[in-house]
Amino acid sequence: MSSVLLTADDGTSLQLDDCPAGYLVEKVEVGAPEVRAVTDPRTMADGVVDRTQYVGARAITVQLRLVPDPSTRLRLLDALALFLHPGRRSWLTIVANDADDPRMYRVRADDWSVPWERPTDVELTVGWRTAGGVPFAVGTTLHDVTLVPDAGDDGRSYNESPIDLATYGRVYDRTYPPAGTSVAPVINAGSAPAEWTATVFGAVSGFTLVNLTTGDQLAFPTLNVPAGQNVVVDSFTHTVLAGGDPGSSRYSYIDFAHSRWFRLAPGLNRMTVVSSTFSAPAQTHITWRDTYL
Repeated sequence: MSSVLLTADDGTSLQLDDCPAGYLVEKVEVGAPEVRAVTDPRTMADGVVDRTQYVGARAITVQLRLVPDPSTRLRLLDALALFLHPGRRSWLTIVANDADDPRMYRVRADDWSVPWERPTDVELTVGWRTAGGVPFAVGTTLHDVTLVPDAGDDGRSYNESPIDLATYGRVYDRTYPPAGTSVAPVINAGSAPAEWTATVFGAVSGFTLVNLTTGDQLAFPTLNVPAGQNVVVDSFTHTVLAGGDPGSSRYSYIDFAHSRWFRLAPGLNRMTVVSSTFSAPAQTHITWRDTYL
């Protein structure tokens, strides 16, 4: 049996597997993401040119039973209806009995119906569809690592334990330089690419965020971050904001000739921040969630 929790952005929540409160989950079905097909006919030939690689939204349905006395049935429906307006965005968290980590989906309401003819308990099916741009599930744990800039002179950077040595190979039990870790293992334990946020604290003048595992990088060669200030780089929204302020974009500082927006691949991603001009207490704080197909 699965437990389903709905949480709105304003903090309002509703537990849908709470029999004493009147809600009982009978079945949860998470549909596969829709395939976003991108194809063109091959002129004067059979077949198609298929460039499909992305997915669209996915449907999630919950078969629910209301077990109230007749005087409280409308109250239960009204509490659920707060999460059934298509203009409202919520987090839907599914906790399966055989899963270690709950899965969270960003959703909007989809089709639903409620029978009115039954005088006691009510069986109904409610549906949501993933919204907010990402159809994947994310874990409830927000992971983070902190990096100090790497001058890139001699490459003497060592990872920190703990990670799965059988999977990811040898890991050295020290860091270089002594002030912190210049190369860190960023592990996306899921099965889909994960979005990330990097908060770069000064003092640093020009820097590059590098995924050594995939070879991807995002370069800001002329962006100056003074001591006591920071810049927030968000892979999901493709934004670069001074102090996280939407009115203070630093997007134009990206060197697009040597950059591409990237996500964290499933498994190990060795991340570093390269800069030739920095001073203490410069560091970069990277956060992410495990992401599942």
